[in-house]
Amino acid sequence: MHKYMNIYEKYMGIFSKGNYYPIKEVDNNQRGISFIGSIALLVSAMTGPGLVTIPLLFQMSGWLIPTIMFIIAMSLSAISSLLLCEALTTIRGNEYFQRKIEFTHLTNFLIPQKKTRIIIQIILYLSIESVIIASIILSAQSMDLMLLKWAGKTCGLGFHPNLGFFCINDAIDESSPFGSNYMMASLGFMITLGFCAPLAFLDLVDNIVVQIFSFGTLVFIAITWIATFILTGLHKEYVPLAGSNQSQVVGTVLFNYAFVTTVPSWVNDLRPDVSIRKATWYSVMITTSAYILLGILGGMTYKMDLASNIIAEIDNSSHRNILTDIATFLFPLAGLLTSIPVYSIVVRYNLERSGLCKRGMAILLSTFLPWIIVLPFQSGFWLNIFTNWTSLLFTSASNFIIPFYLYNLSQKRKNQISSIEIIEQREKDLETTTLIVTSSATATPPPSVPPSSPLLNADKKELPNIDINNIIEKATNIISGTSSSTGGDNLLHPNRTLHHRYNRSSENINDNLIITTSTTPTTPTTPISPISPISPMLPTSPLPISPTTSSSSTIKPEPFTAFPTDRKCRMMVSKIAGIIAIILVGGIIIYDLIKLALGSNEFDLSDNN
Repeated sequence: MHKYMNIYEKYMGIFSKGNYYPIKEVDNNQRGISFIGSIALLVSAMTGPGLVTIPLLFQMSGWLIPTIMFIIAMSLSAISSLLLCEALTTIRGNEYFQRKIEFTHLTNFLIPQKKTRIIIQIILYLSIESVIIASIILSAQSMDLMLLKWAGKTCGLGFHPNLGFFCINDAIDESSPFGSNYMMASLGFMITLGFCAPLAFLDLVDNIVVQIFSFGTLVFIAITWIATFILTGLHKEYVPLAGSNQSQVVGTVLFNYAFVTTVPSWVNDLRPDVSIRKATWYSVMITTSAYILLGILGGMTYKMDLASNIIAEIDNSSHRNILTDIATFLFPLAGLLTSIPVYSIVVRYNLERSGLCKRGMAILLSTFLPWIIVLPFQSGFWLNIFTNWTSLLFTSASNFIIPFYLYNLSQKRKNQISSIEIIEQREKDLETTTLIVTSSATATPPPSVPPSSPLLNADKKELPNIDINNIIEKATNIISGTSSSTGGDNLLHPNRTLHHRYNRSSENINDNLIITTSTTPTTPTTPISPISPISPMLPTSPLPISPTTSSSSTIKPEPFTAFPTDRKCRMMVSKIAGIIAIILVGGIIIYDLIKLALGSNEFDLSDNN
């Protein structure tokens, strides 16, 4: 067993301690998202209304194909997230996420074509906004249904066909309490607004307490449901090996993992001692395990029709008790409401940190606009059409296709960007060296200098016999040699003289690079021989650091990599995963378009995120 764990650790990096940056002793009170907070945030983002329909999927399709699809979706989402994180570190000065580069901001660095960049940014924005709108509507409807169940009625302000304020004592439709009435607002909508709006104005770090509460509540709900399934009794014949209807599998499973768009905002606010790999893999593994267990056990417990779900079956079960009622009450809060502020903050971060708009406009577009758009979609069949089209066109692309595309772009441009940066830095260093030589020559001139001495040219701040183009060419050759020796895995080799300062706070880009010329103390300037020309003082390799004098604060870690393998292997994984994602997403789109062409007005993804 230990042998296989070592192999898994080597290739996936889940159990390794790599990928976090132990530069200094970490304060437990340090502001940032902790490991538990990371798990809670990612699990909550992957858990939505689709959870209650998973048992029906296993009954229709059997347990084999959905289980395989859950494992594929888990792997695709984790790989997509980690490769996106690695692409973020290829930006100058963001090797440790200190510049807080967001998803849309990354496109500005990697995509030179303006039209392509704008299209991708629009897709990303609409993808997250559509999730917010769908979550608001589903949360408001769930709150109204909960009021009907516990208070006996709910009220709202309608404008068509019933105009004015009115109340209902029973749900007109199972999914939409007010049926086809167009509502300006309902009590469920106001409860959702009152809970989510204040949290949306905070930072992501400040919302982690709510996410931890949501995660703990989801664990309680899952345990309660599983215990109820076992007490009620399991029937193996309800969930066959392979069912007769496999059409729902890919769409239902894949869109439950549409959390990748939140990953850049998460890593930007992450504490430096948290392993990105471990947090990502643990989160998707926990969520996948819960989906499979609830799907198989729930499917074996109740014989469900196409319009049913777990909550409805448990409410009608003979084993309904106070714990199941509490779980039913808490599910809309933990599974729906807590994700709305997170996505609003992610939109605001993308707009503000990317420089697309100022803070006021970012708050308007991320926090206020979704609540205005939802007004005509609160009831009726428009919700299904809206969520299905946006899931097909925007959510799928932004979570499972664009991250792989950006990663490949970042690796292709990696060496070129690194060469330009180092050349610029060495040119600046050359100018600084020239000024130092000039100052020294002016302060301590030799007693006798021939007119042709190069020292007289120092007043003009020039170095004779120096070919700048030759120096730049040599610097480029050095970079080429470094890239070939390291396989292109890192922008800079740790033994080079160019080091990145570890700093997770926002700072000037030009302050992120330090040239280490020497560790020896400054010595008095000696007279320069009038016969010998002045040689350019280019940076040299630093002196070896003795093990006894080195400290952990001076050892810089490697920039983040998605997997503990070389660059070639990571590129291969990216291409394979990207091709699989394109096939799956493309298959869903083609299938649903064919259904639409044959006269079907509905899609298969109405219950997903």
